[in-house]
Amino acid sequence: MEVLEYPYGCVMLAQEVAMVTRAQIEEVLLRTDNVGMHAVGRALVHLRNRQLGIELKLKDTIARNGRGFTPADAFIGTKMADDYENRKYLTKKQVAYWQRAANPENPNSKPRIIKYAEQLLEEAKLKEYEKSQKA
Repeated sequence: MEVLEYPYGCVMLAQEVAMVTRAQIEEVLLRTDNVGMHAVGRALVHLRNRQLGIELKLKDTIARNGRGFTPADAFIGTKMADDYENRKYLTKKQVAYWQRAANPENPNSKPRIIKYAEQLLEEAKLKEYEKSQKA
């Protein structure tokens, strides 16, 4: 039986939780409807919340710890996360920014938001773990 380790010292058995997959997360992040807009918005909020306290104040990335935004995305990601949290929506242009390839000239370039799929998967699993503990 697989043992999963989560942030904050949580450990659980893989069978205890319904598993969300990376592919499912990527699929919903790339939807072009309201569901996709809210998925991107919530993803940005989760990523912003994973930043260190000083990084939040500076809207920048200091530690290369694999948590939160990359340096290139820290300012705009934090700003858009704040926008989403305040207004409860992102504009089509904001969503398109995250769903567009990071480097359009490179045919192998993936959408900007997809580079965060692993962190978002961790957050989804942690949420499922917390739900299972309440049940």
